[in-house]
Amino acid sequence: MSKAVVDKGVFVDYMDRKAPYHEAARAIIDSLGQLEVVLPSITLAEICYVSSQ
Repeated sequence: MSKAVVDKGVFVDYMDRKAPYHEAARAIIDSLGQLEVVLPSITLAEICYVSSQ
């Protein structure tokens, strides 16, 4: 299985349906079942922070 490191920007654009890269982010999120995803703890913290705003 392939590995991928996903940045917070992908998740932020995925959550914001009006974001210019929403569709690209959606395609990445939809493919996560085919990848082993590596999420550094700082990325998880950033996602939590941004989504709470």
